[in-house]
Amino acid sequence: MKKFTFLVEFRGGTYISQYKAINLTEALFLWANNVDVPVFTNKIQERIKEKIKEEDFFPIAVKTVDNVWCTSYVIFRSLLLLNIVETV
Repeated sequence: MKKFTFLVEFRGGTYISQYKAINLTEALFLWANNVDVPVFTNKIQERIKEKIKEEDFFPIAVKTVDNVWCTSYVIFRSLLLLNIVETV
């Protein structure tokens, strides 16, 4: 198992969480299904779950560093910036 750290910027806040998973895809789904932040209402969580299933929104590797990915989503007219770091 690998550990993935999720750094989320959304509506003026920064939210950090970690999940253990076999790979990035599994970690992304764990994050989307378990995010426990009051600003993420059920409606917002459902929209995030929809977005991560779309190939165009899958996190892309950051070229200048190892084991770091980034993506962004527009959720109800608010930008959600997601950085993911595979940590030891």
